[in-house]
Amino acid sequence: MPAAPRDRDPRAPGIGVASLAGRGLRRRPVIPGEASITLLLGAPGWREALPAVGPSARLLELLERVEEESARAGIPSIEREDGSALYAVAYLYTLGRGGEGVAAADLGAGIGYSTLWLAGGVEAACTRGCRVVAVEADPWRSRRLREVLGEAGLERTRLEAVQGDALSYLERLGPGSLDIVFVDVDKHEYARVLELLESRLRPGGVAVFHNAYFPRPPGSFFEAVERGPWRSTVVPTRLGLLVAVRA
Repeated sequence: MPAAPRDRDPRAPGIGVASLAGRGLRRRPVIPGEASITLLLGAPGWREALPAVGPSARLLELLERVEEESARAGIPSIEREDGSALYAVAYLYTLGRGGEGVAAADLGAGIGYSTLWLAGGVEAACTRGCRVVAVEADPWRSRRLREVLGEAGLERTRLEAVQGDALSYLERLGPGSLDIVFVDVDKHEYARVLELLESRLRPGGVAVFHNAYFPRPPGSFFEAVERGPWRSTVVPTRLGLLVAVRA
């Protein structure tokens, strides 16, 4: 089990461009047209050049728009490398389950940027009956989240937006209700989320916690990971993703 990572200075060379303000890190705003999700996006004939497998052109375009909208509105969202890692985790888990009936949740979804990465990975391996629920407490963001998910155009994965508190949502679920959970709520709530997931995740289920490096969650969270029924590691993205598998 990983010990609590030391704070990693996001200003260090090779880590990325960021500024520190207020309580934590503020991501540099997206500059329209600066860096596409792929080198092809927006270039002539890019749709035809996409591989036959992987995210659809529709999903890639939606990800680009939602990322820029989140930045303009000042809505915190994950970075692209976090999204790519989340996509891979969701794809591999769903594939390992035979592609059927995978249930995932995005806690602290904002307007859906992280949800689209999570759902895209599930959809890529899903054969039938998969579901992704996005939970967001803020009323305006929740309404916009519902609109964004309606544009995703997924065929085998049902998307649902829920307005409400992430902890309350988990408390209502029965044992073994979830397969994959992405967590990006207030960091002081991480330990309680982990406690609830011990029973809500199926054996072998995966929980991915954002900001393992910065802004770092309380030490009690990492201690709970070490004590509990988890196998875990930290994916070293710029801000860090703690991946915990339910034993």
